Amino acid sequence: MLKTRPLKAGSPWRCAAISALFGVLLSGVAAAAPQSTIDDDRLEASYNSGKDLVRDAALDTYLKSIVDKILIANPGAVTTPVRIHALSAALPYAFMLSNGAVYVSTGLIARVRTESELAGVIASEIAPVVRRDGDKSTETARSRAMRHLLPNLLLITATAGLAAPAITSGDRKATKTVDEQLRLESDKVALQWITAAGYEPTEVPKGLQHVLDMLTAEDRFGTTELASKDGLSARISSVTEALPPGATEQTTNAPKNDGLTRFSRYYSLRIAEDDMNSSGSPVTFHAEMDRAEGQFGTDGLTSYLRANFARRNFPDVSQLPEVIKEYEACITHKDAPIVAYRELGFLYRRQGDMDSARRNFKEYLRRSPDAADAPIINGYLQGP
Repeated sequence: MLKTRPLKAGSPWRCAAISALFGVLLSGVAAAAPQSTIDDDRLEASYNSGKDLVRDAALDTYLKSIVDKILIANPGAVTTPVRIHALSAALPYAFMLSNGAVYVSTGLIARVRTESELAGVIASEIAPVVRRDGDKSTETARSRAMRHLLPNLLLITATAGLAAPAITSGDRKATKTVDEQLRLESDKVALQWITAAGYEPTEVPKGLQHVLDMLTAEDRFGTTELASKDGLSARISSVTEALPPGATEQTTNAPKNDGLTRFSRYYSLRIAEDDMNSSGSPVTFHAEMDRAEGQFGTDGLTSYLRANFARRNFPDVSQLPEVIKEYEACITHKDAPIVAYRELGFLYRRQGDMDSARRNFKEYLRRSPDAADAPIINGYLQGP
C-alpha cells in the first residue's frame, strides 16, 4: 500500500505542487483577459473581409467624422489610431478591439436619434479600452484568488490532486462590483470627451432608453450588452450616474438634424424589409415601421413596405380588400415604387375587378415601359 507523507518545506515535490497550482490558477484567470494585439489584428481582418461588413464609403466617412471630432477635442486621450466601420445586423451593438478597430451595427445606427447619442455610445466603447479596464478587472480577480489560495498551501499533499480554487458567490459579487466601478469611471471619461467635442451628454442615457423601448416594442432582444434588457438597463444606469454635475441644465450646439438621419432611416427600413423577407412576426415588423414612420415620416417606400407585408401575410381571400387598401394608400405618394402598380393590378385581377386591374397594369407600363416583365403584363392587357 502506498503511503503518503506531508510535503516538507523546500522539498522539490512541494515546490512542484505549488508551481503547478499557480499555473492552473493563472491560466484560468488569463482566459478572461483581453485578446492580444496580434489576435485583434486577425479579428479585424476577419471582420473587414466578412460578408457583414458594410461597404459604404459615405457611411465610413460619417462615422470617422464623429471619431475625429471626439479625438480632436481631446488631444492625447487616445494614442492608438482609431478606425471605425459598420457591420450589418438587426440588433444594436458596438465594440472596440485593443488595436483601435471600432465597430457599430446598423441596428444601432437605425435606432439612435441624434449624433450625440451615437457619439456617446462610440466614446463609451473607446474609453474602457484606452483605460485598460479589462486588464484592471483581471488583475483584481487574480489578486483576490491569490489571497484565498495562499493560506491553504500548507494543506497540499502529494496525493491531494491539483485544481483551481472554486469561484465563490463572494468572488463573483466582488468582481461584478469592480467591473461596475470601472464601467462608471470609463463612462465619466467618455461623457467628458463628447462634451468637449460639442455633443450633449444628457442625450446618451435618453438614447439608450429609446433603444431599450424600441427593442421591447419589437419583442426583439439579443445577448450582447446593447441588445439585452439587463445589459441596456445597466448601461442606462451607469451613463446616467456618470453625467457631469449640472449636465441636465446645460445646453450645447450639438446638431439635431445631422447626417445621421439619412443613414438611420435607410437602415431602419432595411431591417423592416429583412423582417418581411424572412417571415418576421407582425409585431416585430409593425413596431419597426411605427418607429421609422414616427421618426422620419410616412412616404411611398414605407407605405409600400406595409402593403407588401400585408400582401404576403393575409390569411385568405376575405382579407383581400384590406390589402388593396394598403396599396391604394401607397400609390397616393409621388415617390411610390413603380412595382406597386403592378402588384395592385394582380390583386384587382384576383378579386375579379378587371377594369381596375387593367388601369394599374397600364400605369405600371407607362412608368416602366422597358420592364423585363412588360411582355407578360401586355399579355394580361390583351386577354379577356
